[in-house]
Amino acid sequence: MFRLIPMIIALATLSLIAACGSDDDADVLEIDDFQVTPYIENLDMPGAMAFTPDGRLLFTEVHTGQIRVVEDGELREEPFAELEVARPDGYTEHGLLGMALHPAFEENGYVYAFYTATDPAGEPDGQRIVRLTDDDGYGIDETVLVDDLPFGPSCCHNGGRIVFGPDGYLYATIGDIEQPSISQNPDLPAGSVLRYTEDGAIPDDNPFGPDNPVYAYGLRNPFGMAIHPETGDLFLTENGPDGYDEVNLIQSGGNYGWPEVQGIAEEDEFIDPIWSTTTERVAPTGIHIPSTDETPELAGRVLFCIWNLSMLMALELDPDDHASVVDQSELPVNCNLDVVTGPDGAIYTSTDIRIYRYGPAETD
Repeated sequence: MFRLIPMIIALATLSLIAACGSDDDADVLEIDDFQVTPYIENLDMPGAMAFTPDGRLLFTEVHTGQIRVVEDGELREEPFAELEVARPDGYTEHGLLGMALHPAFEENGYVYAFYTATDPAGEPDGQRIVRLTDDDGYGIDETVLVDDLPFGPSCCHNGGRIVFGPDGYLYATIGDIEQPSISQNPDLPAGSVLRYTEDGAIPDDNPFGPDNPVYAYGLRNPFGMAIHPETGDLFLTENGPDGYDEVNLIQSGGNYGWPEVQGIAEEDEFIDPIWSTTTERVAPTGIHIPSTDETPELAGRVLFCIWNLSMLMALELDPDDHASVVDQSELPVNCNLDVVTGPDGAIYTSTDIRIYRYGPAETD
């Protein structure tokens, strides 16, 4: 059962959220018998999370380059793997940026990672997608599948999230690498969603030809990606420059407008987001859509983290098309970086230092 509780604090915060171009306030959506508990603490930017079929939680640490392991609710001291990521001085968005499990993980043990490679001085030297094999709880045999992807020269807009689609192909994001105009060129990988086979090859049916990995373009700083469990559609969060943060429904060959338009533009040559802020910056990040089998209380809702507010948003989609927003709410758990569903039906979220569990009380 749901309880919608009107928010009576932080009115300025609430006005930041705009659904489909409106300025409707968000209610807090609480689920009976669900409670928030800290799950794992003292972490270093746990940027991407995934549960294995046997119940382990794997998560990345952006700056250390480690894939960490939680077994039976305890953080294992030894990492699953440690990758040589760029660690430049000062603020940076380089590092270990994304992770995904192969759909047949139970059979092959494949774990995919996206990271910013390093030169001997620790400076960025391209970005790559690699594959590891789970061997008795440790990632071995790092294999480079895609290399020399572009990166932001000073810090930012590197993309790096990866997800497998229902077609068995691997989707990856690249930001505009701090060069906005490049996003309008579908012949270049920056500012795009890319699509590869499980071995890093380019599928023959990619929209811009069999030699081009670009699947959709016109993006500025894409962050999270998630597959709808019923429709197989690809949803993506996008950070605008000074507002106009977005949730987009990605279409093959689609142009999402950056830098020509932002937010709801209603121009035929561009695809509008299904959700957008107006002039406020909230920075949506990780995104997840629970299935009925996972968390029936939230099935089909688009959950995504808000970096600037450390909150978890939930968008209810039109049940007829699953492609437009009919309601929005906030869930009562902190979330800055990523959100997933666990095998226990609970929602797990990450901040910059902690992973939370939001679900039914655990029993011994």
